[in-house]
Amino acid sequence: NLSFEKIKEIRIKLNLSQEVFSKILGWSKKNKILSILPFSKVYKTVNTILYLLKNNKLCETSLMKHLFAVDFYNCKENKEAITNLKYAHLPYGPVVDSRNALYNFLIKNDYIKIEINDVSTDFTTDKDFDKKLFTKEELNSLKTIKDKFKGYSASELSDWSHSFKGYIDTKNGEIIDYKYAKYLDIDSI
Repeated sequence: NLSFEKIKEIRIKLNLSQEVFSKILGWSKKNKILSILPFSKVYKTVNTILYLLKNNKLCETSLMKHLFAVDFYNCKENKEAITNLKYAHLPYGPVVDSRNALYNFLIKNDYIKIEINDVSTDFTTDKDFDKKLFTKEELNSLKTIKDKFKGYSASELSDWSHSFKGYIDTKNGEIIDYKYAKYLDIDSI
């Protein structure tokens, strides 16, 4: 796998716009990943997910709560979300808005594997994440959330997310603004 920096270097060397280069790579609006993420955040988002899933099979609900917590925790601690994904208020708590486009991209490009059984949809990976994409603070946020959430069930994580002010203040389907990050309490789980 090429790092984001290497891909960017190649794009600049070829003197291509992000839009044209994305189409060459098959990252057109057709697969929708660029409609939910800026080009510069695609690989950081992929690698955030790889980090969370490495040696850590997660069901869909748990993965959504991990991503939500990582972004809002990093925003609270460092004034910026890691992925910039948008999270919508849904019955089981905050989830990535347009998550199916994200799943399709991750599966199509062989970043993650999906296992569907009678009880849940589980995600795994055998890929390593690219540590160089992250600042020291972002790596700390990733580790903090992964360690803190280890051992909690999807139901427990869902219940925890329901107590978050940003969830309480929004209605079903509404996007939860990052201004609520200051209210995130990972110690209340």
